[in-house]
This record gives sequence, C-alpha cells and structure tokens, in this order.
Amino acid sequence: MMSMPLTRNRRAEFVTIFFDLEGRWGSPFSGSSNLDDTIGFITEALEQFGVPAVFNVCGKIIEERPGLIQKLCSDGHEIASHAYAHENILYLSPKELDYILSKTERAFEDAVGGRISGIRPPNLMSRTGDSSSAPRAINEILKQISDREYKWISFRKIVFPEEFAASLRFTKTYDQLGRFRRRLLSAKVSLDDKVFSRTPKLRGNMLDIPLTSSMDCDILGIPAPNQPSENERVETFIWSIQQQFLRSGPYFNLNFHPWVIGNSNRQSILIRTLEFIERTSKCHWVLPREIVRMRLT
Repeated sequence: MMSMPLTRNRRAEFVTIFFDLEGRWGSPFSGSSNLDDTIGFITEALEQFGVPAVFNVCGKIIEERPGLIQKLCSDGHEIASHAYAHENILYLSPKELDYILSKTERAFEDAVGGRISGIRPPNLMSRTGDSSSAPRAINEILKQISDREYKWISFRKIVFPEEFAASLRFTKTYDQLGRFRRRLLSAKVSLDDKVFSRTPKLRGNMLDIPLTSSMDCDILGIPAPNQPSENERVETFIWSIQQQFLRSGPYFNLNFHPWVIGNSNRQSILIRTLEFIERTSKCHWVLPREIVRMRLT
C-alpha cells in the first residue's frame, strides 16, 4: 500500500467539487443503482463537511426529477448543464447544439426558475464516437455557448502522471508499447503536468475552469455501481487525488460521477478525500458562480 503524504498544501485557497449527474444516459449500467440512495449518500457527506457542490445534470434528469433538482438547489448546490441526454457536443451541428442546450435550459427554468449559468460538456468535448463525423472547431462551439450567455465552462484536462502510472499498472495497453516508447510518453505526461494551467481564466465572456484532478473513471475504470472495486484501485485513486491536490496552486477541483463514487466500497473515496483536504489545508469550498464573481486569474 502506498504511504500517505504528511505534508500540507499551504497554497490552496479555493476548492470546487463537481458531480456529473447523467443517469442512464451517461452510465453504461442502466437501472442498476438507486438514484435517491446515491445522491442521498453524497449530499449527506457534503453536509457533514459543509461543502457545496456543482451537479452537472443532463436535461432529461431535470425533466424527470424536478423535485431532486429543487432539493439540490435549496441545499445550496449549483446546477450546471451536462447537455440533454449526454450528447458529445463536439459532434453536433450548430442547430443541434442550440436545440439540446435550449431544452436543458427550459427544463431547469420549469423546475426551479432562473437560468443555468455553467456547462460541463459530456466527454469533455473529446474526439470520441463516430469517427466518420467531422468534429466542429472547439472555439466555434465555445462562441456559440458564450452567445447563449453562459458564464462558465469546464472541459479541459490532461492525462495526469498518476493516471498514466495507473494505466501501466492495471491494464495491458502500455505493455505493447515497449520500454523506450513508455519512457517517451511518461516524459510527455510529466511535461504536460508541469505546464498545464490550472487557474480558471476568462475565455471571451466565459470563465474557462480546467479540470485539475483525475476523474474517478480515469483510474477506477467503469465499475458496475453495485460491484466493489479492487482495493488496490481504490487506494491508488485516493493517493492520486491527494498527490494532485498537494502540488496544486491556489485553485483545485474534484470530479466525480455519482453512479461511481456513490456506490459500493467507492463511497469511502469521497469521505476520505474530503477529510484529507480539510486536514491538510485551510481552503475555502467555492462554487463556479462564486469563482465567476471573483474573476480568478
């Protein structure tokens, strides 16, 4: 088992926690977890530590569960768009993108009133899916979203060194690359980690909030909600998040999927991560709407 660091992050000032709430449209395990129990566990853990969170929610869930969205808002959490049915917006035409964004916006307005101010694009706008579809230019998509008066977007991330090491450890993908190729990739991952800007910055009229830590699926894989993960993977993920936090600057964020983190032995990850950050820093937990107001640069 990896030894846990004892150092403190004295630079950390602000931390944000994101949950991609996508239900059966984003999870490959339809109907295999109880949404109320999962969200109940997560919100109880957040309340225990006094932490507000961002729930990036698909419009279909807002339509089907307006009471859940109302409760999350009344508890002080922020709701952001996660498209309508977990579409990869990189592959949508301008007309299609306007359509799915407007449907999600209307669903939120009908549920709680007001406007959604932020968006976490499904798949982080990565080039996945049908390779025959020519993806749109990201800057073109950002302008279209900004023109709809969104205040922030979170879609940029890198492969962090811990993810790369976990891939070497838990999969056979990199075994076929050869030692020299693995060393080159490792050097590139380390360089990307050093130069990657972790600070939220204005991009036109929107605040661009990069992911500053691994998502749960990056290291845990795609576990069935009620199927326990290997203890080694759980410990590796917790250790990875801790290392990423300890080397972060003033701003840091956590990125989870409720159907992963809220079930089975993976529930321990959320509690232990919140405990670690509270124990090793004097940070403030903030929501993106607050970061927008502060205009962090």
